[in-house]
Amino acid sequence: MSNTEQKILGVLQRGHGFLASLATVNEEGEPWVRYVAGTIDDDMVIRFATSLRSKKITHVRANPNVHLTCGNIDPSVDAPYFQIEGKAEVSTDLEEKKGIWHDNLAYYFQTVENPEWCILKVHPHRITVCSLTSMDTEVWQK
Repeated sequence: MSNTEQKILGVLQRGHGFLASLATVNEEGEPWVRYVAGTIDDDMVIRFATSLRSKKITHVRANPNVHLTCGNIDPSVDAPYFQIEGKAEVSTDLEEKKGIWHDNLAYYFQTVENPEWCILKVHPHRITVCSLTSMDTEVWQK
């Protein structure tokens, strides 16, 4: 595992997930950005729980290219943040849903077996590691 990969996972695997801004492309070809709460595994795959009826699912099915910004959320702290480019896919696999299920999701989806929710999986192909105090960046590529 590279130092850059360790830095990315060290920040994004801390705690119970991370907050990110997820950009998709809407029906008019324009960007659409929203907050999502995600997790990342050791293989650098990012997962978010969402409704199958959400705009993000409609957008991804038409154009799987996505961009996320996440990491440092406090501008007074010199900690890394990440620009993530990747392709997204929709998963309704029950075993995969069980793997990310937690009690807070019950508020939205009631049970893990609810067929109205899915996982949006992002497969990054490029992650740029940025800092608020330097113009220098590091790049991880798959």
